[in-house]
Amino acid sequence: MKRGRKAILTDIQRWGVGGFCEDEWRKLCEKQTFDRHDALPHMKQVREAQQKITRARFKYERQIHSEKIDVAIARARSNHLARIITVRRPYAEAAPILGRAIFWCWQKYKKRISRQYARDCWDSFRECEAAIVRASGQLID
Repeated sequence: MKRGRKAILTDIQRWGVGGFCEDEWRKLCEKQTFDRHDALPHMKQVREAQQKITRARFKYERQIHSEKIDVAIARARSNHLARIITVRRPYAEAAPILGRAIFWCWQKYKKRISRQYARDCWDSFRECEAAIVRASGQLID
């Protein structure tokens, strides 16, 4: 029989907390990427034309505004404005994500964990995820 302190969460529960953190992190990355893309100048022109299309009464008006959308997108492509926006990890948002993970753990498992324990769960989840990706890459080769 083992002696000493028992783990707060089982391994599966730890991976659940880590998976929750990683999922929140990825959602935040996507949201920030789309926000940066929507802030580009050609997207404002596209949104204005889309609003005019919804207010248009006649098919001819809709056609004109649809052509304006095509022109705005073509101009953006020719000016290299429609470049691929890189996904940046929001490192400053790690603390709020860990806070939400602590609350989620309390709701799901009725166990209180610390911020550092949630960080350890997240790190172990990433290690397992990386090992699975490496193993699947070896299977393909």
